[in-house]
Amino acid sequence: MSMALTMSLAASSLMAQTPAAAVQVKPTSEEDAKRLSDEGQKAANGKQWAKAREAFAEAYRLAPQPSRALALARVELMLGKFRDAAEHFGVGLREAKDLSAAQRREAEASLAKCVAKVGALVIKVEPAGAEVFIDGASVGTAPLPGPVYVEPGSHRVEAKLDGKQPVSERVGIVAGASLDVEMTLRDAEGASSIVVKDRGKPVVTPPVVPARNKKLIYAGIGVGAGLAAIGLGTGIAAGVIGKQSHDEWDANDCTSARRDCREAFDEKDKLRSQVGSTAVWLSIGAVIVGGATVVYALTGKKQEPKVTGAFVVLPEGGGALMMTGRL
Repeated sequence: MSMALTMSLAASSLMAQTPAAAVQVKPTSEEDAKRLSDEGQKAANGKQWAKAREAFAEAYRLAPQPSRALALARVELMLGKFRDAAEHFGVGLREAKDLSAAQRREAEASLAKCVAKVGALVIKVEPAGAEVFIDGASVGTAPLPGPVYVEPGSHRVEAKLDGKQPVSERVGIVAGASLDVEMTLRDAEGASSIVVKDRGKPVVTPPVVPARNKKLIYAGIGVGAGLAAIGLGTGIAAGVIGKQSHDEWDANDCTSARRDCREAFDEKDKLRSQVGSTAVWLSIGAVIVGGATVVYALTGKKQEPKVTGAFVVLPEGGGALMMTGRL
């Protein structure tokens, strides 16, 4: 009894002497997420986009918040990862309650840039509670909170729910397109169905400057340079003719009283004037052709925006149906 009491007292004494600093408290997920967010912001300020994305992604995984989703999306946009950026911009815009009007406009504009590069699937499933899969990966449980963004191309869309017949279909989509995917799951004796249709919102490609005719540009450069060279040569010739007329006048000791000298001088002066005028007009032509070529090369006629819609459905049995339109 006395030995037990002694051991108990010794243990109590040892615990009392243990410094408080020795008791380590494991950081919470929110603390880690805040630290990672700060690291991500620092990396983004230094334009270290890959490092910033890694930090923001881990921060968002540990403690998902709309502000972290938006920070991650902005970095992904800078890296050209448009699908991931669209997903995180969508989350941030849906869930953020404290965005200013300017911040919301900026995020919406960035989302629009991303959406133009990817496809959007608006998936609706009956009944609610079914799990939705894209290419075998779960994207959530119906009803989904927003569109599912996918890379342009072919994707398998599936929905599963216990006690219901699963449904699966391969769907093709082009960049900028938005499709409604409506799936209905039925009991074992019924046949589940899936319907894919265009959302009715055409994809507007921004105005583009068509490719210039390089042969025409080269021809313009050649003609302009040729006219300039000929004009320069003709101008030099005019100067030479003028000098010759004066040299001959001096060499023949001509005076204004000598008719033969005056006629010879006037003839050469007339030729000099004609050649000089030709040089001026050639130079003007060179400037006009060269200027027009430069304007065409830099601007050209802009093409009107093309308004198109397109989607592809690839049935299980093979074959394909693609519908496109231009307004």
